[in-house]
Amino acid sequence: MGVPHRMAISPEGRLLAWCSLDGSFGVFDLQDRRLVSHVSGHVSATCSVTWVEDELWVSGDDGTLKRWQVHDGNLTLEHSMQASTSFHLVRVVHGGWAASTGEGVLLVSADGSTIALRLDVGRNIDALEVSSDLRHIAAGITGEIVVVDMHRRAIATAAISSPLVQQIGFLDARSLAFSEATALKTLQVEHLDYIPFQALPEPRHRTTF
Repeated sequence: MGVPHRMAISPEGRLLAWCSLDGSFGVFDLQDRRLVSHVSGHVSATCSVTWVEDELWVSGDDGTLKRWQVHDGNLTLEHSMQASTSFHLVRVVHGGWAASTGEGVLLVSADGSTIALRLDVGRNIDALEVSSDLRHIAAGITGEIVVVDMHRRAIATAAISSPLVQQIGFLDARSLAFSEATALKTLQVEHLDYIPFQALPEPRHRTTF
């Protein structure tokens, strides 16, 4: 069993999931104090683990994002998506999600199964967050924050004084909070100057069921 790299607790607070850099992940029942399951789910490092209602979402350095169902002590694979490069950060909202992959590539899925947007922001994504309505995706990169408006199909940037965004998060659907080296600041994403873009979705054959 590998050393835990990331951990997440299920919404009802009973199950603890963790992932390891050896490609494995597991689920522990906190109430009954027992191991539910431990699986080698990726051929390389498992990068993130998160709960979406009763589903466990796990991404790996092998470019796969997998959704698992936990039932009667077993993990059952519900869905698997293959990207062209490794997953790093994954944020899930209402069945949709956003993820950073490779070197500065942002992927967005509106339905949890297909890719609605693939956008190369040109630099490594250090922080990532999604608004509760999946309209805005905020990515922290060196010296600035990139905000994508999925409704407008447009992108905006906001310069920051620190070279690195420490943390980023939406206070509500339109208010973004982020931390720099010595300050916590807020940003109203609707007040940014957006530039429309054209982006082709990922080929549907990259998704497997």
